[in-house]
Amino acid sequence: MSHFREKLRFWFAPEKGRPAKNLLFAFIATTAAIAPDLVMNYAAGTHVISEPLFTLYVFGFMLLLSFCQNRFVYFVIALVVLMQIIQLNFMAFFGHPITAGDIINIVKEKRDVFDAAYLRQTWFVMPLIILFYGTAAFIFYIGSRESVKIRWMFLAVLYLMAHKPYRAWSETKGIWYFQPGPTRPSLKNNINTFSYFFFQYLWKNNEASEISYPPYSLVPQASDSDNILLIFGESLYSRHMPMFGYERNTFPKLTRRLEKAPQATISALIAPGISTATSTALFFNSIREPGNIAEIRKLTGNLFKTAKHQYVKIISKPAIPRDKRGIAKHKKIFVDFIYRTV
Repeated sequence: MSHFREKLRFWFAPEKGRPAKNLLFAFIATTAAIAPDLVMNYAAGTHVISEPLFTLYVFGFMLLLSFCQNRFVYFVIALVVLMQIIQLNFMAFFGHPITAGDIINIVKEKRDVFDAAYLRQTWFVMPLIILFYGTAAFIFYIGSRESVKIRWMFLAVLYLMAHKPYRAWSETKGIWYFQPGPTRPSLKNNINTFSYFFFQYLWKNNEASEISYPPYSLVPQASDSDNILLIFGESLYSRHMPMFGYERNTFPKLTRRLEKAPQATISALIAPGISTATSTALFFNSIREPGNIAEIRKLTGNLFKTAKHQYVKIISKPAIPRDKRGIAKHKKIFVDFIYRTV
Protein backbone atom coordinates (compact mmCIF):
# COMPACT_ATOMS: atom_id res chain seq x y z
CA MET A 1 0.00 0.00 0.00
CA SER A 2 2.83 2.35 0.84
CA HIS A 3 4.45 1.58 -2.52
CA PHE A 4 1.23 2.53 -4.30
CA ARG A 5 1.06 5.79 -2.36
CA GLU A 6 4.62 6.57 -3.31
CA LYS A 7 3.76 6.04 -6.96
CA LEU A 8 0.75 8.36 -6.69
CA ARG A 9 2.83 10.95 -4.91
CA PHE A 10 5.56 10.62 -7.56
CA TRP A 11 3.16 11.31 -10.44
CA PHE A 12 0.58 13.66 -8.94
CA ALA A 13 2.26 15.57 -6.11
CA PRO A 14 3.80 18.82 -7.40
CA GLU A 15 7.51 19.31 -6.87
CA LYS A 16 8.42 22.30 -4.78
CA GLY A 17 9.19 25.39 -6.76
CA ARG A 18 8.28 29.00 -7.43
CA PRO A 19 4.97 29.41 -9.33
CA ALA A 20 6.15 32.84 -10.46
CA LYS A 21 8.63 31.11 -12.77
CA ASN A 22 5.79 29.14 -14.39
CA LEU A 23 3.76 32.32 -14.88
CA LEU A 24 6.77 34.12 -16.36
CA PHE A 25 7.36 31.39 -18.93
CA ALA A 26 3.65 31.26 -19.82
CA PHE A 27 3.61 35.01 -20.40
CA ILE A 28 6.80 35.04 -22.51
CA ALA A 29 5.73 31.99 -24.52
CA THR A 30 2.30 33.49 -25.21
CA THR A 31 3.97 36.69 -26.36
CA ALA A 32 6.23 34.64 -28.65
CA ALA A 33 3.18 32.97 -30.18
CA ILE A 34 1.12 36.13 -30.71
CA ALA A 35 3.63 38.96 -31.28
CA PRO A 36 4.97 37.77 -34.68
CA ASP A 37 1.52 38.34 -36.18
CA LEU A 38 1.68 42.01 -35.20
CA VAL A 39 5.10 42.36 -36.81
CA MET A 40 3.85 40.58 -39.95
CA ASN A 41 1.00 43.07 -40.24
CA TYR A 42 3.55 45.84 -40.43
CA ALA A 43 6.36 44.17 -42.41
CA ALA A 44 4.44 41.88 -44.79
CA GLY A 45 1.09 43.65 -45.13
CA THR A 46 -0.95 40.83 -43.59
CA HIS A 47 -4.24 41.48 -41.79
CA VAL A 48 -4.17 39.32 -38.68
CA ILE A 49 -6.60 40.45 -35.98
CA SER A 50 -5.91 39.67 -32.31
CA GLU A 51 -8.36 37.27 -30.65
CA PRO A 52 -8.41 37.73 -26.85
CA LEU A 53 -10.11 34.38 -26.25
CA PHE A 54 -7.48 32.50 -28.29
CA THR A 55 -4.72 34.44 -26.53
CA LEU A 56 -6.16 33.33 -23.18
CA TYR A 57 -6.26 29.74 -24.46
CA VAL A 58 -2.60 29.94 -25.50
CA PHE A 59 -1.64 31.36 -22.11
CA GLY A 60 -3.43 28.48 -20.33
CA PHE A 61 -1.72 25.96 -22.62
CA MET A 62 1.72 27.47 -22.01
CA LEU A 63 1.07 27.53 -18.26
CA LEU A 64 0.26 23.80 -18.28
CA LEU A 65 3.34 23.22 -20.45
CA SER A 66 5.55 24.98 -17.89
CA PHE A 67 4.73 22.23 -15.35
CA CYS A 68 6.10 19.51 -17.67
CA GLN A 69 9.59 18.07 -17.81
CA ASN A 70 12.25 19.91 -19.77
CA ARG A 71 12.63 17.58 -22.77
CA PHE A 72 8.90 17.56 -23.46
CA VAL A 73 8.76 21.38 -23.28
CA TYR A 74 11.63 21.73 -25.75
CA PHE A 75 9.93 19.24 -28.08
CA VAL A 76 6.69 21.26 -28.09
CA ILE A 77 8.56 24.54 -28.65
CA ALA A 78 10.49 22.99 -31.57
CA LEU A 79 7.24 21.72 -33.10
CA VAL A 80 5.63 25.15 -32.86
CA VAL A 81 8.75 26.83 -34.27
CA LEU A 82 8.80 24.47 -37.28
CA MET A 83 5.17 25.24 -38.10
CA GLN A 84 5.72 28.96 -37.64
CA ILE A 85 8.74 28.96 -39.96
CA ILE A 86 6.63 27.49 -42.75
CA GLN A 87 3.58 29.61 -42.01
CA LEU A 88 5.23 33.00 -41.56
CA ASN A 89 7.50 32.61 -44.59
CA PHE A 90 4.48 31.69 -46.69
CA MET A 91 2.52 34.66 -45.35
CA ALA A 92 5.44 37.00 -45.96
CA PHE A 93 5.58 35.93 -49.60
CA PHE A 94 1.92 35.46 -50.54
CA GLY A 95 0.18 37.67 -47.97
CA HIS A 96 -2.23 34.96 -46.81
CA PRO A 97 -1.91 31.83 -44.62
CA ILE A 98 -0.86 28.46 -45.96
CA THR A 99 -3.38 25.64 -46.57
CA ALA A 100 -2.97 21.86 -46.54
CA GLY A 101 -3.07 21.87 -50.34
CA ASP A 102 -0.31 24.49 -50.43
CA ILE A 103 1.91 22.21 -48.33
CA ILE A 104 1.38 19.42 -50.87
CA ASN A 105 2.38 21.80 -53.67
CA ILE A 106 5.49 22.82 -51.72
CA VAL A 107 6.51 19.16 -51.48
CA LYS A 108 5.93 18.69 -55.23
CA GLU A 109 7.43 21.99 -56.39
CA LYS A 110 10.48 22.42 -54.14
CA ARG A 111 12.54 24.28 -56.76
CA ASP A 112 9.95 26.96 -57.35
CA VAL A 113 9.40 27.47 -53.63
CA PHE A 114 13.10 27.82 -52.82
CA ASP A 115 13.67 30.25 -55.69
CA ALA A 116 10.66 32.28 -54.60
CA ALA A 117 11.92 32.41 -51.02
CA TYR A 118 15.32 33.55 -52.29
CA LEU A 119 13.94 36.29 -54.54
CA ARG A 120 11.36 37.72 -52.19
CA GLN A 121 12.49 39.83 -49.25
CA THR A 122 11.40 37.58 -46.38
CA TRP A 123 14.66 37.96 -44.47
CA PHE A 124 12.89 39.29 -41.37
CA VAL A 125 10.95 36.06 -40.70
CA MET A 126 13.75 33.93 -39.27
CA PRO A 127 15.17 36.66 -36.98
CA LEU A 128 11.61 37.26 -35.81
CA ILE A 129 11.12 33.61 -34.86
CA ILE A 130 14.57 33.27 -33.29
CA LEU A 131 14.03 36.40 -31.21
CA PHE A 132 10.65 35.51 -29.73
CA TYR A 133 10.87 31.74 -29.41
CA GLY A 134 14.55 31.84 -28.49
CA THR A 135 13.65 34.16 -25.63
CA ALA A 136 10.88 31.81 -24.49
CA ALA A 137 13.23 28.80 -24.54
CA PHE A 138 15.91 30.75 -22.68
CA ILE A 139 13.46 31.91 -19.99
CA PHE A 140 12.31 28.33 -19.51
CA TYR A 141 15.92 27.08 -19.36
CA ILE A 142 17.04 29.50 -16.64
CA GLY A 143 13.83 29.11 -14.62
CA SER A 144 13.16 25.38 -15.02
CA ARG A 145 15.10 24.43 -11.91
CA GLU A 146 13.03 26.75 -9.74
CA SER A 147 9.61 26.30 -11.38
CA VAL A 148 6.92 23.92 -10.14
CA LYS A 149 6.88 20.50 -11.86
CA ILE A 150 3.99 18.04 -12.05
CA ARG A 151 4.84 14.80 -13.85
CA TRP A 152 1.35 13.95 -15.11
CA MET A 153 0.79 17.39 -16.59
CA PHE A 154 2.19 16.32 -19.94
CA LEU A 155 -0.93 14.13 -20.36
CA ALA A 156 -3.12 17.21 -20.16
CA VAL A 157 -0.90 18.99 -22.70
CA LEU A 158 -1.02 15.98 -25.04
CA TYR A 159 -4.81 15.93 -24.75
CA LEU A 160 -5.05 19.58 -25.80
CA MET A 161 -2.57 19.04 -28.63
CA ALA A 162 -4.49 16.00 -29.92
CA HIS A 163 -7.90 17.70 -30.05
CA LYS A 164 -7.69 19.12 -33.59
CA PRO A 165 -5.62 16.25 -35.03
CA TYR A 166 -8.23 13.78 -33.76
CA ARG A 167 -11.02 15.71 -35.47
CA ALA A 168 -9.02 15.73 -38.68
CA TRP A 169 -8.40 11.97 -38.42
CA SER A 170 -11.97 11.03 -37.43
CA GLU A 171 -13.48 13.30 -40.13
CA THR A 172 -16.11 14.62 -37.72
CA LYS A 173 -15.64 17.98 -39.44
CA GLY A 174 -15.31 18.78 -43.13
CA ILE A 175 -12.36 20.42 -44.82
CA TRP A 176 -14.02 23.82 -44.37
CA TYR A 177 -13.48 23.47 -40.61
CA PHE A 178 -9.69 23.32 -41.09
CA GLN A 179 -9.34 26.08 -43.66
CA PRO A 180 -7.14 28.95 -42.44
CA GLY A 181 -8.46 32.48 -42.21
CA PRO A 182 -6.43 35.52 -43.30
CA THR A 183 -7.39 37.43 -40.14
CA ARG A 184 -6.82 34.58 -37.68
CA PRO A 185 -3.62 34.26 -35.62
CA SER A 186 -0.93 32.26 -37.41
CA LEU A 187 -0.66 29.71 -34.58
CA LYS A 188 -4.40 29.03 -34.83
CA ASN A 189 -4.11 28.52 -38.57
CA ASN A 190 -1.15 26.21 -37.98
CA ILE A 191 -3.17 23.94 -35.70
CA ASN A 192 -5.94 23.59 -38.31
CA THR A 193 -3.78 23.34 -41.42
CA PHE A 194 -1.14 20.92 -40.20
CA SER A 195 -3.70 18.71 -38.44
CA TYR A 196 -5.57 18.25 -41.70
CA PHE A 197 -2.38 17.87 -43.71
CA PHE A 198 -0.87 15.11 -41.57
CA PHE A 199 -3.99 13.02 -41.00
CA GLN A 200 -5.81 13.45 -44.31
CA TYR A 201 -3.01 13.87 -46.83
CA LEU A 202 -0.19 11.85 -45.26
CA TRP A 203 -1.89 9.37 -42.93
CA LYS A 204 -4.97 8.53 -45.00
CA ASN A 205 -3.64 9.71 -48.36
CA ASN A 206 -7.02 11.30 -48.95
CA GLU A 207 -7.05 13.23 -52.21
CA ALA A 208 -10.82 13.58 -52.43
CA SER A 209 -10.66 17.07 -50.98
CA GLU A 210 -8.13 18.27 -53.60
CA ILE A 211 -9.26 20.32 -56.55
CA SER A 212 -10.19 18.12 -59.49
CA TYR A 213 -9.85 19.14 -63.12
CA PRO A 214 -11.75 17.88 -66.18
CA PRO A 215 -9.77 15.58 -68.51
CA TYR A 216 -7.89 17.16 -71.40
CA SER A 217 -8.26 16.36 -75.08
CA LEU A 218 -6.35 18.16 -77.83
CA VAL A 219 -7.96 18.71 -81.23
CA PRO A 220 -5.58 19.35 -84.18
CA GLN A 221 -6.15 22.62 -86.04
CA ALA A 222 -5.15 23.22 -89.64
CA SER A 223 -2.46 25.86 -90.25
CA ASP A 224 -0.92 27.45 -93.34
CA SER A 225 2.30 28.36 -91.54
CA ASP A 226 5.47 26.64 -92.72
CA ASN A 227 7.58 27.67 -89.73
CA ILE A 228 6.86 28.86 -86.23
CA LEU A 229 9.56 30.96 -84.57
CA LEU A 230 9.31 31.01 -80.78
CA ILE A 231 11.60 33.39 -78.90
CA PHE A 232 11.80 32.59 -75.21
CA GLY A 233 13.60 35.14 -73.02
CA GLU A 234 15.01 34.81 -69.54
CA SER A 235 13.62 37.42 -67.10
CA LEU A 236 11.93 39.22 -70.01
CA TYR A 237 9.52 42.02 -69.13
CA SER A 238 6.96 43.08 -71.75
CA ARG A 239 6.79 46.66 -70.45
CA HIS A 240 10.43 47.09 -71.46
CA MET A 241 9.81 46.05 -75.08
CA PRO A 242 9.11 48.63 -77.84
CA MET A 243 6.39 46.52 -79.45
CA PHE A 244 4.35 47.00 -76.24
CA GLY A 245 4.77 50.77 -76.07
CA TYR A 246 8.18 51.14 -74.41
CA GLU A 247 9.86 54.38 -75.57
CA ARG A 248 13.35 52.86 -75.98
CA ASN A 249 14.13 50.47 -78.83
CA THR A 250 15.51 47.69 -76.65
CA PHE A 251 14.94 45.02 -79.34
CA PRO A 252 16.11 46.56 -82.66
CA LYS A 253 16.58 43.28 -84.56
CA LEU A 254 13.26 41.82 -83.44
CA THR A 255 11.52 45.11 -84.26
CA ARG A 256 12.89 45.02 -87.81
CA ARG A 257 11.80 41.40 -88.25
CA LEU A 258 8.28 42.23 -87.11
CA GLU A 259 8.10 45.18 -89.51
CA LYS A 260 8.89 42.82 -92.40
CA ALA A 261 6.28 40.28 -91.24
CA PRO A 262 2.92 42.05 -90.71
CA GLN A 263 1.19 38.68 -90.33
CA ALA A 264 3.22 37.91 -87.20
CA THR A 265 1.52 38.07 -83.83
CA ILE A 266 3.14 38.87 -80.52
CA SER A 267 1.55 38.55 -77.09
CA ALA A 268 2.55 39.48 -73.55
CA LEU A 269 2.29 36.56 -71.14
CA ILE A 270 2.78 36.07 -67.41
CA ALA A 271 5.30 33.48 -66.23
CA PRO A 272 3.49 30.57 -64.53
CA GLY A 273 6.29 30.02 -62.01
CA ILE A 274 9.12 31.74 -60.16
CA SER A 275 12.05 29.50 -61.11
CA THR A 276 13.15 28.94 -64.69
CA ALA A 277 12.89 25.16 -64.31
CA THR A 278 9.21 25.44 -63.34
CA SER A 279 8.03 28.28 -65.56
CA THR A 280 9.66 26.91 -68.72
CA ALA A 281 8.12 23.47 -68.30
CA LEU A 282 4.69 25.03 -67.72
CA PHE A 283 5.12 27.43 -70.64
CA PHE A 284 5.48 24.57 -73.13
CA ASN A 285 2.15 23.10 -72.07
CA SER A 286 -1.43 23.85 -73.02
CA ILE A 287 -2.54 23.13 -69.46
CA ARG A 288 -4.57 26.10 -68.21
CA GLU A 289 -4.37 25.36 -64.47
CA PRO A 290 -0.91 25.72 -62.83
CA GLY A 291 -1.99 23.30 -60.09
CA ASN A 292 -2.92 20.53 -62.53
CA ILE A 293 0.30 18.63 -61.85
CA ALA A 294 -1.09 15.24 -62.96
CA GLU A 295 -1.76 16.34 -66.54
CA ILE A 296 1.58 18.13 -66.75
CA ARG A 297 3.43 14.96 -65.70
CA LYS A 298 1.48 12.83 -68.19
CA LEU A 299 2.54 15.28 -70.97
CA THR A 300 -1.07 15.46 -72.15
CA GLY A 301 -0.76 19.04 -73.31
CA ASN A 302 2.98 19.11 -73.95
CA LEU A 303 3.49 21.29 -77.03
CA PHE A 304 6.65 19.48 -78.13
CA LYS A 305 4.91 16.11 -77.95
CA THR A 306 1.88 17.42 -79.82
CA ALA A 307 4.07 18.87 -82.56
CA LYS A 308 5.96 15.59 -82.98
CA HIS A 309 2.67 13.74 -83.41
CA GLN A 310 1.90 16.14 -86.27
CA TYR A 311 5.28 15.34 -87.85
CA VAL A 312 6.73 18.77 -87.09
CA LYS A 313 10.50 19.09 -86.87
CA ILE A 314 11.64 20.98 -83.77
CA ILE A 315 14.92 22.88 -83.74
CA SER A 316 16.31 24.54 -80.61
CA LYS A 317 19.01 27.20 -80.55
CA PRO A 318 19.84 28.06 -76.92
CA ALA A 319 21.76 31.23 -76.19
CA ILE A 320 23.22 29.73 -73.00
CA PRO A 321 24.92 26.35 -72.35
CA ARG A 322 22.70 23.36 -72.84
CA ASP A 323 23.02 22.07 -69.27
CA LYS A 324 21.77 25.40 -67.89
CA ARG A 325 18.83 26.09 -70.20
CA GLY A 326 16.20 25.30 -67.57
CA ILE A 327 14.12 23.14 -69.92
CA ALA A 328 12.85 20.07 -68.10
CA LYS A 329 14.58 16.80 -69.03
CA HIS A 330 11.43 15.14 -70.33
CA LYS A 331 11.06 17.93 -72.90
CA LYS A 332 14.48 17.37 -74.50
CA ILE A 333 13.48 14.03 -76.01
CA PHE A 334 11.15 15.87 -78.43
CA VAL A 335 13.87 18.17 -79.83
CA ASP A 336 15.34 17.04 -83.20
CA PHE A 337 18.33 19.37 -83.46
CA ILE A 338 20.05 21.71 -81.03
CA TYR A 339 22.12 24.51 -82.57
CA ARG A 340 24.70 25.83 -80.16
CA THR A 341 26.72 29.03 -80.48
CA VAL A 342 30.44 28.81 -79.81
